[in-house]
Amino acid sequence: MRRRQPPGPVWPALLLGLLLAGCVQTGPVGRWEPDAAVERQFRAGKVFPGHTYYFYGSEVLPDAILAIDNRYTLKTKVWSRVEISEKMMADWAYWISTEIQVACPYRGGVLFGPGGERIGVWWTRKDRTVIRMPEPGVVQVYAPYNFRSSPCGRLDAVDER
Repeated sequence: MRRRQPPGPVWPALLLGLLLAGCVQTGPVGRWEPDAAVERQFRAGKVFPGHTYYFYGSEVLPDAILAIDNRYTLKTKVWSRVEISEKMMADWAYWISTEIQVACPYRGGVLFGPGGERIGVWWTRKDRTVIRMPEPGVVQVYAPYNFRSSPCGRLDAVDER
């Protein structure tokens, strides 16, 4: 009778590979990066011309703001489109400035498509999202979030109570 050998190092590696394969994004994926000039413009309450605006969360004090370049269309179920005005942008900047969070400030930055093209700008205290372009000229930006272990993620957990 032949003794059965314990599984070698190949099986755990194969299993790990299969598990991680389920987490890999498919299709053209973009990114967002912080940008100090964008952040200053948001803090000043200035509107980016040639962009369509969206917010996530409350219209009075949004959790996040997107301004998508008009060359692109946002396909979304989570972002609300808004007809932006200088007054609304200034109001948002004011109310966001009253939310003092040293460990988790609002930041601004640029949205990039899969080819590195600039497709818009963002402002939020969330630090992660997924950006996809399912077809040319169409952008999907998923709901922004924080890792639970980050300072902003811990703040989110307290806010959800």
